[in-house]
Amino acid sequence: MNRKTLLIGLTMALMVGLSAPSALAEEVKSGFRRTASTGFGFLLVGQSARATAMGEAYMPISNDINAIFWNPAGLVAIERGAFSATYTRWLVNSKLYSGAVSYNIPFGTLGISVISFAPQQFEETTIFEPQGTGEMVNGNGTALGLVFAKRLTNKLSFGLEMRYLQQNLHREQITHVDFGVSSMFATGFASSRIGMSLKNFGADKAVVTDDPFRMPMVFNFGAAMEIIGNLGDPLSLTLSLVNAYNLEVEKEQFRVGTELWLQNMLALRAGYKFDKGLFGFNRDIYSWSIGAGVKQSFAGRSLTVDFSYAAVDEVAFSAPLRLTLSGTF
Repeated sequence: MNRKTLLIGLTMALMVGLSAPSALAEEVKSGFRRTASTGFGFLLVGQSARATAMGEAYMPISNDINAIFWNPAGLVAIERGAFSATYTRWLVNSKLYSGAVSYNIPFGTLGISVISFAPQQFEETTIFEPQGTGEMVNGNGTALGLVFAKRLTNKLSFGLEMRYLQQNLHREQITHVDFGVSSMFATGFASSRIGMSLKNFGADKAVVTDDPFRMPMVFNFGAAMEIIGNLGDPLSLTLSLVNAYNLEVEKEQFRVGTELWLQNMLALRAGYKFDKGLFGFNRDIYSWSIGAGVKQSFAGRSLTVDFSYAAVDEVAFSAPLRLTLSGTF
């Protein structure tokens, strides 16, 4: 690996690390908070049952196809190719479907991802027709992404992402493009590694009026480590900690997750997340989560089924459920 390539990778990792603090500093100097509404909110919904079962603290682990949604730099851990498909029962009878595929090429790893958001339709009402006009309101959304990941050294990798976004707002259809950058670094201390990602980065977008909405940009920084055994051992236990900061609404969230593997076949997972409010720490409406997974290996390939349940403190909402089928080829 030449020094120029290494310098590029380290510079990108540094840019990710500095992006959130610098943005926050500018807002503090300006004297106001960026609390305007954001668009494409479905991008903030966590994908994959494995990740969400761990309280969405999966980002610094990112060692399988699920990395494409959390930290694409982790895709370099896949030896050849991989795929995944996830079904999510979300809030208010809405659903999400996501899928991904990645494959190693001579100079890196390429991946394609798709997220489809399908909220429950409802009948349009107006002042003059409060009982309904007979026309149904559609708010479907889609994100189609292209990812490139590369290992710069045996310890450092980075990932780049570009996505085409589309969402229906009743009679309006909006399209946009967003970007993401991520990195993964093995510290050399035991199995510990550090991950960083900046997701949903894009320009403001005006819809209907001249007042634009902002993209739901999120900066994630975290660390993970096996505290019992190592991955692939008959018994291993991984602990992961993540700080997630939403740059647009100044919302900081802390996430902790664990994953226990038995005989490299059965995984048990749990996680917890909470917000940092004005007067200390407060739980989000999504607090704890649990899940499990079963993996079967054959002829150098694997097939995995994962399930997750995320508790919701608001009784009006049904708890989100996710089911993921993934594998390698």
